[in-house]
Order: sequence, then C-alpha cells, then structure tokens
Amino acid sequence: MNILLTGGAGYIGSHTIIELDKAGHSVVVVDNLLNSNPESLRRVAKIIGKEIPFYEVDVREKDALSKVFDENKFDTVIHFAGLKAVGESVAKPLEYYNNNMTGTFILLDVMRQHGCKNIIFPKGRVLETLTR
Repeated sequence: MNILLTGGAGYIGSHTIIELDKAGHSVVVVDNLLNSNPESLRRVAKIIGKEIPFYEVDVREKDALSKVFDENKFDTVIHFAGLKAVGESVAKPLEYYNNNMTGTFILLDVMRQHGCKNIIFPKGRVLETLTR
C-alpha cells in the first residue's frame, strides 16, 4: 500500500514509518518541520535501509500539497500533522485551530481531488479509520 504520512518527521510519525515498512508498505512523508527534525528521517532511513521520500510541506499549503499528490498515488493517508501541546493550545487557540482544523480540511479536499478516500486520523489514543 502507498501511504502519505503527514507529520512523519515527528516522534510518532518516525516510529510509524518503521512499522509500516516492516509490514511492506511504501511511505512518503510530508512535514513542515515546525515541531520535528529531518534528522529523525535520516535515522529511520538507517534503520530500514532505505531513504524515505520527504516533502517539506505544510498541509495548509494547498498547492504544494496537491503537487505531492500529483507526483504520487496514495492508497491512504495517516494524518499526524497537528499541534498538540495543551497549555500552548489554551494560550494560542486560533493558531491551533488554524493548523489543526484548516490543515485537515485542506488535506481532505486535496485527497478528494486526487481520488484518495482513506484516512487514518488520531483521536486521543485511538486511531480511527475513516472512509468515504
């Protein structure tokens, strides 16, 4: 399966890449590197023995995200590109709404335009698979 992993350079994303690779899936990572570091992807590449296709793209950048979809055919998206610090979210609610809600809406729209109908979206500690 070809999978787009948003927020894939973060802690959870980098560990997810390893498990997806073990299961035989192909992964492409999109991350704006706001709360992550490309070094994590270099370390994962050493662990799995191959480079991970990476795009430094914010999911709110519709044109850039569309280009990623134009260049790849995805069966599903795993969406980890969200801000999650509780204290900061209270102090900066509009920034969190913009990143988390607007980013998700843009991602879903780009997915729809490219015929990708499957998304795995974290909800607390549970991953829910949503299909349309």
